[in-house]
Amino acid sequence: MKEKWIIEGISARIVKGISMKDSPTALSKKLLEAEGNIVARVEHWNAFAKCRQDLWGADLIACKQGGPLLFIQCTTLSNISTRRKKVVRQAEFPILVSAGIKYEIHGWAKDKSTKDWVLRRILVP
Repeated sequence: MKEKWIIEGISARIVKGISMKDSPTALSKKLLEAEGNIVARVEHWNAFAKCRQDLWGADLIACKQGGPLLFIQCTTLSNISTRRKKVVRQAEFPILVSAGIKYEIHGWAKDKSTKDWVLRRILVP
């Protein structure tokens, strides 16, 4: 069965290669690439500290020709508010926003009835 992306209730284009086991970061990366962005993952596992580390609150950085630089924090749908607070509390946040960087939070969930991935996409002011 092909997966469909539902973005805030609107069917988006179908993207090949997604799996039930994909992480929110992998889902967002595939979606952003399908939208024509170049995407870099800036979150990594620090084995010494035994934790994940990201860049200024972002898991991914994306951009496309004519568009702004976009920092994306990826999470599950239920953790959007926590991640929004994390991004806004970054000391660098006001500097980056004043430089024209846009922040988005992608909250993912699997719809139990349709088996579609559902994305809530929030632009952080």
